[in-house]
Amino acid sequence: MDRCGAPENPYGYNYCGGSYIDDPAADVCDWFACVDTFWNGKGYLVQCEDGLVSMTGVPGGPCADHGGTRRPGYV
Repeated sequence: MDRCGAPENPYGYNYCGGSYIDDPAADVCDWFACVDTFWNGKGYLVQCEDGLVSMTGVPGGPCADHGGTRRPGYV
């Protein structure tokens, strides 16, 4: 399965396309490298320019300290 650069994970999360991940699995940070404030977000999962993932809706922007937002994650 092509995940378009997303790490292997049991949920089918990818960067190729589909629906935004607005309710990530509780153990998502076991599969993806998450920013410290990941669970403070209220939107959907995005990858930051430095490769970490965040959630949109974080005060100051989801990837403000990580080079900006690169792309959304999908399921």
